[in-house]
Amino acid sequence: MNRIFQTSALLLAMVLLAATALAGDENFSMPKDMSRLLPAQADGVLGIASMEKLDALWRDILPEGMDEEEASLLPFFAEALLGFEDMIDPGKPLLITTRILSAMDTQGILFTLILPIKNDDQDFSQVEGFEEFLIIREGDYIGVSTDPDWQPTSETPLWAKELRDGVLTASLDLESVVETYRPLIEMGLGAMESQAQNGTGMGEINSVEETMATVKMLRALLESVAGLEIILDEDGNSIRKELVFSTKPGSPLAPGPQPSFDEALNLTRFLPGGENLLVVSALDQSAQMELWAESYLATVHSEMETLDSATGERYAQWSTEYLNTMEINFLPAAMTLRVEKDNSSFQHLLRSNNVQEDWKQLVHLADGLHDLGNGVDLAKIDTQDV
Repeated sequence: MNRIFQTSALLLAMVLLAATALAGDENFSMPKDMSRLLPAQADGVLGIASMEKLDALWRDILPEGMDEEEASLLPFFAEALLGFEDMIDPGKPLLITTRILSAMDTQGILFTLILPIKNDDQDFSQVEGFEEFLIIREGDYIGVSTDPDWQPTSETPLWAKELRDGVLTASLDLESVVETYRPLIEMGLGAMESQAQNGTGMGEINSVEETMATVKMLRALLESVAGLEIILDEDGNSIRKELVFSTKPGSPLAPGPQPSFDEALNLTRFLPGGENLLVVSALDQSAQMELWAESYLATVHSEMETLDSATGERYAQWSTEYLNTMEINFLPAAMTLRVEKDNSSFQHLLRSNNVQEDWKQLVHLADGLHDLGNGVDLAKIDTQDV
């Protein structure tokens, strides 16, 4: 059933589209007829406010100069809606949901599409493979499913209550996906470890240290993931985008307590203004960096082998010092970039509780980078307290 694979490709493509991706906290708007066809379980969901709205937004995103056919999403959808593309109303919302089966199940992923119908007299039997689908009609909507166990739920399921609003909104239960495919994933990770030890496969490219660090990071990711939300929306004359990766509380990649954004925002008072780019951040990624540090050092050690011993030792020492000062990067910060005709200037302010010590570390790190002799020249300038 090649149309099922086309729908799978559609879901992936729309996720990648929105991942260039801010939307509000409202829920995705569902007409009553649509809400009466919702499946109880959905591991993945793609909601579209209407094909007309998405097509218009897509045209705004694409570069100018593309011809009419290339700039439209409608032909792409025509190959992906299980043969019902000519029957849907392009001005109404639609949903595509997936249910992921056991990794050993040959069916893999089951789809349920909830589509708005143009006319009351649509002849669904004209759709290729019609007899393979379970079809239920509710007013102006039909539910089309490859899931033989699908029955519309009488109550609004949790996944529908949590689906956020947008011209395009997508969610994926990553925890469920990992749980389903964890045995297969572990087989792959085990093969990576074995290849590293034997010098085959990835072991021919990466060192044992690099591969083991990568496997460790991947396992931490598997233990941490909870869900993924992607939203593409419009707000007046601007396009709003959001990508939310959620983690399980207490997991290796859980963000933990975060610094004050107000403190970071307050730093902008001390910046000169007139910048081309302003960035304000208050994000502590210490937990994530602890996992990344091992992989970073493994890569450094591998690259050291291509250098003479003295240069390699300098790089290794500087890299270790860089990691030891990493917590400074997670202080509340405000940054500006100003681009002029002949030069550009960058200013970076940090909110520190130990200014003298943090400043000494940063200066030492900058001096070390200068002394590496890798083409980076840093000139010392007079400094002043803010």
